Amino acid sequence: MFRVTDAEAGTFTRETPVDSEGGFSSEGVDFGDISFDASLAKSLSSGIVLLGGLAGTLPTATNESLGLDQWLVGPEVAVAMVRPWGVLGALISHQWDVAGEDDYDTSITGGQYFYAFNLKDGWQINGSPTFSYNHEASSGNEWTLPLGIGTSKTTFIGGRPWKFGLQCWYYIESPDNFGPQCQIRFTVSPVVKLPW
Repeated sequence: MFRVTDAEAGTFTRETPVDSEGGFSSEGVDFGDISFDASLAKSLSSGIVLLGGLAGTLPTATNESLGLDQWLVGPEVAVAMVRPWGVLGALISHQWDVAGEDDYDTSITGGQYFYAFNLKDGWQINGSPTFSYNHEASSGNEWTLPLGIGTSKTTFIGGRPWKFGLQCWYYIESPDNFGPQCQIRFTVSPVVKLPW
């Protein structure tokens, strides 16, 4: 999410977690920055859901390689179409640095596209990959863009519905040597009623 370039050229240089032999160094457990969003949504009678709000990132990383040391904030919007066959939609946010480290600028557009097609007996074909575009990155390192597909099954355990999912994300665009190429995600989620 940031560029690593020559400090003499006037840009910021950050250490990478790679040792002298090309492997990753590890010295314990560290935490990254915390991201959050606060949004309001409205469901329309047509089955369209609209959302608007605020997204942000707090500089909570315990290791400088895992965070930006900046406070980020910006707008967030989403639109989704809900039908008996499933759901289709996208969420987009943009964040700028507003405080913290000022040796470099941060301007990142990110989001998630999502879809789910209902099958029989609680099964779905679905995907929900997250993507980003770093406006401050060097040429060729701006996009992190995966294609995603998966399946999920909702079943009852102890009287409560649970959703089990498995997705594969293949990255058609990824930044530099540290960007991902493929990702397998396994999720377990309890399905709970809204409190209101």
